[in-house]
Amino acid sequence: MEIAKTARVCQLLALAAFSENGIMLRSITTTNGPQHGETVTRKGDVLHPAYKELSKFIKAELDALRTIGLEKASTEPLSLTDYVEQRYGGTEP
Repeated sequence: MEIAKTARVCQLLALAAFSENGIMLRSITTTNGPQHGETVTRKGDVLHPAYKELSKFIKAELDALRTIGLEKASTEPLSLTDYVEQRYGGTEP
């Protein structure tokens, strides 16, 4: 359950980053790592770095929920006639 919660929080953080900056960024600065010590700036439209990771977090959450038996069961939606009959006990007023 903790893995599912952590993955959900990561999803929310990614979505918050998208709401601030958008999914597409005009330019991005990345560091190649401490051993290289250089910074590279790429120009042009690029996807937000969190975009690639979002699907991984969604999959991790769903896998964790399936493992403990809490996956969402898909059900066929009711037709309007069936819904009205179930909700109000019939179609006649």
